[in-house]
Amino acid sequence: MRRAIPERQSFTASATWRERAFLLRAALQVRMLARKIGSVSFLNPNRNLILNPARAPRRRIKNKIKTRWAAGLFAFASVLATASALAAAETKPVPPMGHPDFYPSSGRPVGLRGDGTGAWPGAKPVMDWNAATGKNIVWKTPMPGPSFSQPIVVGDKVFTLADPNWLICLSASDGKILWQKAVDHTAAMTPEKAAKAREEIAFWDDQFMQYSIWLDLKQGYKPKLSQSQIDRALKAADEHGYAVNGPGQANFSMMSLGKHSEHDPLWDRLWRDQTEYSLHYFGHWEGIMTHTFPTPVSDGEHVFVNMSNDQVACYDLEGNCKWLVWDRPAQAAPAKSEHVRYALSPRLVGDRLIVTACGEMRAYDKRTGKKLWGVFHKKDFGSYWSKVSSPVPMRLSLDGKPFDILLSPGSGIYRLSDGKLIGSLPDLMGYEGSTAITDGEIYVRRDAPDGGGSKRVAGRFEALSADKVEFRELWRKFAGGKSHNATDVLHDGWIFSPASGVRVALRTGDAEELPLMKGQTIRPSLGGKVLVSLSGGAYERFGREEKQAGVMKATVIPLDDPAKATTLDVAFVDSRYTEDEAFRLRWRWRGNGNPMSNSSPVFQANRMFFRTVGYLWCVGDPKSPWPTPRTARSSRP
Repeated sequence: MRRAIPERQSFTASATWRERAFLLRAALQVRMLARKIGSVSFLNPNRNLILNPARAPRRRIKNKIKTRWAAGLFAFASVLATASALAAAETKPVPPMGHPDFYPSSGRPVGLRGDGTGAWPGAKPVMDWNAATGKNIVWKTPMPGPSFSQPIVVGDKVFTLADPNWLICLSASDGKILWQKAVDHTAAMTPEKAAKAREEIAFWDDQFMQYSIWLDLKQGYKPKLSQSQIDRALKAADEHGYAVNGPGQANFSMMSLGKHSEHDPLWDRLWRDQTEYSLHYFGHWEGIMTHTFPTPVSDGEHVFVNMSNDQVACYDLEGNCKWLVWDRPAQAAPAKSEHVRYALSPRLVGDRLIVTACGEMRAYDKRTGKKLWGVFHKKDFGSYWSKVSSPVPMRLSLDGKPFDILLSPGSGIYRLSDGKLIGSLPDLMGYEGSTAITDGEIYVRRDAPDGGGSKRVAGRFEALSADKVEFRELWRKFAGGKSHNATDVLHDGWIFSPASGVRVALRTGDAEELPLMKGQTIRPSLGGKVLVSLSGGAYERFGREEKQAGVMKATVIPLDDPAKATTLDVAFVDSRYTEDEAFRLRWRWRGNGNPMSNSSPVFQANRMFFRTVGYLWCVGDPKSPWPTPRTARSSRP
């Protein structure tokens, strides 16, 4: 049976202390032998060692042979000695995710949920903080727009996104914005098309502003605007039949079928702009996801992003754009026929950047942005409503060699090298809002039905050939009630499930209860040995009752002693919509739901970072300084 294998290690990195001692002893013995054999020809009359045998005195052929043989032995001994030294150096443990000295690399990138497991075992976070009093809040930085993506930490820098298309770099130590770049998809268009696209962007921004002003008046706000601006908004409301957003109505409430006619012509313009310019302003749940829903990914040298205007880009850590592409699949249809339209978090697999958006999975050369292949499948890749997770990469073994595959959130198994479909996954009912997880050998996926119970399925893969991979189911278990789209955490052979209040054994599927979790925690992450889950944060439905700040609770569970789990009633507070009129008028249309965040906490060293609608937060003990990762220090000029 060909099973999944871990990443390859060098022999010296995995050698035992006895093997390293043997290498060193052998090296010394061979070097002594080399000196004895070549003692005559290796030494000049002054008894100085000659490392190049070609320069030794040419006395007799016999001495030449001795010299060359000795030189070969000497070189071999040097190689052994070097290997021994490397063995000693390489056996130093590699810092785990979240460790003060962890730094992402091509082999260990950092992106969605860290490495995909939602666990940062090397971190040492605080267990108590309060956003209202400021206890253990190191800093919070206002953001130029909302985003439900997760931040990532690369050395001393934190990267986050903000609508409509901002990539923002902050200092991890003090939250200062170092730079921010607009990932503008129109920059990849022809000048004529870009000019038209920007004209349409300005048009729709103005339309949404009229809607926001009308909502302010409807909810009893008194916006600090001129009477002419207010009159213009009231006229637009009458013309287009504005209504207050309701649950499940997304952004469609800004345009009805028309108050005085059977059809509002704005819809025709909307569908055209989606198709022509990737301006995805409407769609079911688009409002709750934001344009910058995908989490960036980094290899320690670059940051890669994709957003919902079909743009994919690479930036270095100083904010220089290395490449940017606008890539809209020809088969993509407007949101009116696809129900939703998502761009999902990118993945780095070696030198390939994997992106799923608008119904297509594609691979790019991470160095140049060249598109290597693309596969369109609306139910597998973020165009259809039921499958909205990022693909999961896995490495198998085929004929003794590594064989890489990509597992879609739908039902497909795809070959990494060319995107060919080579197998199928068990199809689960409902949408998969919960990203699948793997330890490199066992793969676990969970469904997320709108109603009723969910289930979790685990299994291994067997590569029968380069064109055929089969999924071997290990277990299938009931996973509790509605999952709330909560992604599980995988650590040390356990799956931590917040929605059902249990931890599940990875190999057997057997479950054990955890305290204070069930029914109230939906955004889990693990820092060190502390499980942190967040809940709440309602703005009381944007547009209905939004005059109070969003407040989130946190459940903190020490895995060493779960009985000491505590609940923090005021973990995060976000009042941007209530206190910042400009922010509210610019962005309030975005959400049809009520959360102030759909993100998850991330950890690094002694800090926790978390993104809400209006702020990026850093939690930790302010008296404990931020430790610069060793790799980041050594890379400085």
